[in-house]
Amino acid sequence: MIFEELKSIVSNVFTEEKKLEVEMKKSEIPSWDSLGHLNLILEIEEVLGISFTKEEIEHIDSFKLLLDVINSKQ
Repeated sequence: MIFEELKSIVSNVFTEEKKLEVEMKKSEIPSWDSLGHLNLILEIEEVLGISFTKEEIEHIDSFKLLLDVINSKQ
C-alpha cells in the first residue's frame, strides 16, 4: 500500500513522534516547513521513482493530496 510506503518515507524525512494519519495537513507537523517539504518531495521521487511538477509541489499541503498525486502517477 502506498500509504505505508509514504509513512516510512515521512518518518525518514521528519523526526515527528506523532502517528501519521491520511487526513493530516502540513500545518500539523512542525518540521514540514519549506525545506522539509522539498526534502520530502525529493525522497519520494527517489524512493518511488516518480517526478512531481512544479504546480504539484506547490499545492501539496496534506498527506491526502500527496497520496492522490502519487496514486495518479502509478
